[in-house]
Amino acid sequence: MSITKFNWNKPFISTIQGSLHYDLTERFSHYTGQGKVLRLNHIATLSSELYIEALSLAFQHAKNLSKNINLLKSIARALHDQGIAVPEGTESIAEKEATLIAERETLTQSIEATSWNWNHASSTVSNGFKNLAFLLYEMGDFDGAKVNIIKFRDTVSPKNYEEIVESLIFEATVNFFSSKNYSSSLAFSSKLTSLFLDKNGSLSWPGAVKIGVLCGIATLQQEKYREAASVLLKISPKHKLIFNDIATPQDLAVYITLAALASFSRSELQFLSSADQVFQSLTEDSLQNLSELIEFFLNSKYKEFFSSLEDFKPDYEADPFLFPILKNLLGAIKKRALLQYLSAYKNVSIQTVSETFLLEPSKLEELLKIYIIEGTINVLIDQRNGMLFCREVDESYEKLVYTTTVADNYLNGCRVLLNTLV
Repeated sequence: MSITKFNWNKPFISTIQGSLHYDLTERFSHYTGQGKVLRLNHIATLSSELYIEALSLAFQHAKNLSKNINLLKSIARALHDQGIAVPEGTESIAEKEATLIAERETLTQSIEATSWNWNHASSTVSNGFKNLAFLLYEMGDFDGAKVNIIKFRDTVSPKNYEEIVESLIFEATVNFFSSKNYSSSLAFSSKLTSLFLDKNGSLSWPGAVKIGVLCGIATLQQEKYREAASVLLKISPKHKLIFNDIATPQDLAVYITLAALASFSRSELQFLSSADQVFQSLTEDSLQNLSELIEFFLNSKYKEFFSSLEDFKPDYEADPFLFPILKNLLGAIKKRALLQYLSAYKNVSIQTVSETFLLEPSKLEELLKIYIIEGTINVLIDQRNGMLFCREVDESYEKLVYTTTVADNYLNGCRVLLNTLV
């Protein structure tokens, strides 16, 4: 996911249905670094309506980053293709590029000049690798940054513990932004998370907080909802502003809430919404009342619950870390809510459930059939009378569903084999 490979030229047809609850300029003023670029690129490729505004904001940010010349040039080209005059100052792009290339070459030559005798000048060599890694990261060359930060650790003295830890946090950040599916980022950051926990099981110092954020989001990307929420709830609220190059505290509050709704028990949700200090701190400036959302779920106020989710869905879609998993995440939440709702009834009309869950009756029936096959929900669908007859899911029913599923799969396999032979 190297930012130099981002495509700013061809926005998709708008998939954000509805309006955002924030002004783009004001909202993105809270982000910094590579994370801001990633988010603006996501908006630009997702919404044709917000494309120009996202491009303009990205260009201003790229100018401030200054060292990522490829990013600056790609956004400038995209603006030009839209017939928009590039803001003042872009005439110096070529000069900036030449300066950066010279800086990179100077660092490289300095390392090469001393590396032959690095036992006597290990500090010079290791610092050279570190400085080169930081420069390449700012230039958007994530692969080069990773190679050089590893070389730094190979050459730095083991006594320089703080610098080694700093390099690990840096490498975790680079892995996060360069990972295609976040699996490598999760593998790396999860190891550091376990190492950085204090005696109370919290991530209490700034570097540990950042690692926790990286690990939590990477875990969320793997759709491990409970684990993701648990990791993010370990971070210390004292340092909640140091990770704005990745996400804001408000973003984390949303991630925790949705992940918890999909995986936490009722008692855990109750504690989260009313007593968890980390959660309370993160939700202080949230656009959505997340504690109220959880209370809607706990108190079976499903119309209000799903109305709130639907109302803020455009904001969820505008988040690059939620967008890829949003359909499955909201589906998991809906399944839990439906199971909780039906457990209170012996029978209920399909129309009543449809209105409560903001679903068309036909879509509700399709959803229920999937859950019945999975063995998640045990209901009988009376289509003629428009009723659902609810039963508890017991062990014998689960065995019946499993046996039926195996038999169906076997029959389908036989049909495929027969068709092949014929």
